[in-house]
This record gives sequence, structure tokens and C-alpha cells, in this order.
Amino acid sequence: SVSVDLICIQKRMNKNSVLRSTATPDYWAPSLWIKAVTRDATRLNSAWRGDATQGATCLYRQTEELVSTAAWYQRGQPADWIQVLVHWLPSKNQDISHLDCDLVESLTRVLRVPILMHTEPWYPETQLASLAPTISLAHSAPLSVRKYLIAATHFRRQMCTKLLDLDCATTDDRAVLVKRFTSVLNYVQTDADSEMVLNEYEEEKDPVVRTPLDAVLRRACVVPFGGLTPEQTETLPRINLDVSALIALVSELSQFMPKEALSSVTNDSQSILRFLASSERREQMLHQPRFASSTFDWLIEAESEQPVLLTVDDYLKDSLVLVCRTAVNTFLNILATVAGPAEWTRGIRLLTHLVIVPDLVSSSKAPSASSPDVKLNNRQKSRLIMDVGNAFGALTVTSNSAFLRSLRNEGLKYSALLLPARALTESAARIDLSAEPRDDTIS
Repeated sequence: SVSVDLICIQKRMNKNSVLRSTATPDYWAPSLWIKAVTRDATRLNSAWRGDATQGATCLYRQTEELVSTAAWYQRGQPADWIQVLVHWLPSKNQDISHLDCDLVESLTRVLRVPILMHTEPWYPETQLASLAPTISLAHSAPLSVRKYLIAATHFRRQMCTKLLDLDCATTDDRAVLVKRFTSVLNYVQTDADSEMVLNEYEEEKDPVVRTPLDAVLRRACVVPFGGLTPEQTETLPRINLDVSALIALVSELSQFMPKEALSSVTNDSQSILRFLASSERREQMLHQPRFASSTFDWLIEAESEQPVLLTVDDYLKDSLVLVCRTAVNTFLNILATVAGPAEWTRGIRLLTHLVIVPDLVSSSKAPSASSPDVKLNNRQKSRLIMDVGNAFGALTVTSNSAFLRSLRNEGLKYSALLLPARALTESAARIDLSAEPRDDTIS
């Protein structure tokens, strides 16, 4: 059967020491068991895809709830004192390869929960199931990104020198910048074949890390690529960002830092990321003025419990970060309409660090951007962004879990990494808790 186990480690140890060959257990027996689900991989996959006709409870949902519970028990304990495991004893002739690859990815990459297959999973001789099954992308030969690496460096130089200094206080000002942004992008993309652009491929000198966004970008492979050559960069793992991921990266809420950290941390990505996970950040965030709209209010609790940039950092670290033209154009229109001043600046700066690729849908065809005359609805845009990820052999980071489920129900396979949803909140109205209550009594 399948059980989701909450275990307590007897002594502090790193993850690489789990499989040491010792005679005594390194784990206590599980202190909390969630009900058994099923041994049959087919039923587990059906529940994961939302097939209500199957009598299996969704393994991901059970695990997600227990991860949240474990976070409360973890407080005040050494790192990794409380861990969540998925313990699966499969049916005969089944193994980890029979589980839906997206389910395994979501458990091990999104929730960071290992899958163990053993009768006594808390003993050190336990063998970990394969946490990285081969994912068959729609295209067996991913497209080369070489010309877009070169274009990205040229594009960054053009944007940083010509556009970022503009005053964009009004919506009209932003619309002008968006138009010029698109114009520069079109020019660079069409000129990217020239080998002369290689002269633009150089490292930025001593970039300063001040914000959580800076910390995440420093640890990823983004323009100007940290001194790597185009040949070296093209061999790296690839990540494709959709619009929801771009919003999460620049949201004012996700950038929130404890007051003491704002002046004490500079050029130290690790320290900034530690502050994101600190109890001080959580407490200060929960004591912020609440959002006036209930649409945004739940985001404060969500971000305080699960800082989204820690998940983003886990996905982007040491990976080449791509974004397609459709995602860029949609993101720019959202920024121009609802972003606050800091979110606007942060969003424009983020785009200058990414490798922007055309809207390609097949590795077997010559590169060609989608026609500007074609108007796509949101579902078509999401599908296109996923297709671009497949074409370039990249995992797509998204918070649009409902769209992924609908694709699975249609029998379509996409490789994606789920992200907690966030919104642009800098301009959202908040309730002033310090205001004096109005006296409406009649004397």
C-alpha cells in the first residue's frame, strides 16, 4: 500500500548520509501515518489526474497536507529534524516507472519529498526510488539556443542603456516603453545570426546582490551568464518561465524582507535566502496591514508559510532560464496595467536577464515566430508556452495547476514544475490598522 509518513530523525545529519551502511536505524519509526491508498500505480495515476471514478485518494494532496503539518512541528528544531516520506509498496511487476512522471516530479521537486520502496523505510539500508525518471518530451532533439544566447546579451545592452532610465510613472509612459521594448526585441532577434554579435558576449562586472530577486538570479544561469561561453551555456539544464512564474518573481509580496535584513545583507545570496525562510520574516509579514480585497488577502498567509522564491531558486539554480515571446508580451501588458513602481522596474530588469526565444512549437521545423496578427486566448497562450518549453527541452515553471490537469484529462503530456500562485500586490489597497475608528454616534 501507499502511506505518507511523518518521521523524526534521531540525530542531525545531511541528506547524503541517509543510505549509510550501519547496523542501527538512523530514523525513528514513523510517528504519524496517513491512511493507506493503494498499491496499484494505475489507480494512483488516475487519482492524480482527477479521475473521480477511481476510488483512490490523490497521493499528492495527502502529501501536501502533511508537508504543511510537518512545517509546524519543525519549528525550533534542527534543520531537517522532521521529514516527510512517501512509502510505496507497489503491486507485483510494478515499480517507480509505472507512476505518472508528473506525479513523481511534483512529489520530489515541488514538495521535495523522497519516495521510498521498502518494508522498513526508516532503516539505512533502504533504497531510494529513482527520483528523476526519464521524461519523454514531445521533441526528441531539443532546439539549439546558441543564437538566442548571443541575442540576449545584445538585447540586455540595448535595454539597459536606452530604456531603463525613462520615467514611467503613468500608464501612458509605460505603454511607450513597452512599444520600444518590443521594437528592440524584434531588432535583436532578427539580427541574431551575425557572428559579430559575439563581441557583445561579456560578463557584467561585480553585479550587486541586494534583493531576493538578485539572489535567485545570481544562482541561476542568466544573462550575462557568469563568464560561461555560449558552448558551455547551451549544455546546461533549461527552465522555461510562464507568465505566472514571472509574476511570482517580481511580486512585492515575494520580495518582502525582515527590517533588520534590509541594511545588513548585500552581495550574499545565501544570507538573503536564509532570511526568506526565517521566523522573523514570517512574523513581520503576518503583522503587515491586510489587503482590502479578499482576492489578495490570503496571499499574506501563503507567502509567510511558503516563500515562493525559495521554490523558484530550487528550480532555477544552475539552469539556463528561457522565456518565450508570448509570455514576454503578456507579462509586459500586465506590468503596464497593474504593477506598482517597484514591480514595474523589477519586471523590466528581470526580462533583461532572460534568454527570450521565439514562439516555436516543433523542433522539426525551422524557427519562426508566431504571427503578430494572430490573437490567442489565455488557454491558447498557456498551451503555446508549454509547447515552447518542449521544443527547447526545458521544464516549464507555472502556478497554473488547473490548466495542467485539463491537459492531462485530454491525454496530453507536458513536463512542468508547479509553483505557488502569487500576484502583483504593490498597488493593491490595504487596510490602515493605525487609523482611529470613526465615531458615528449622534450626540
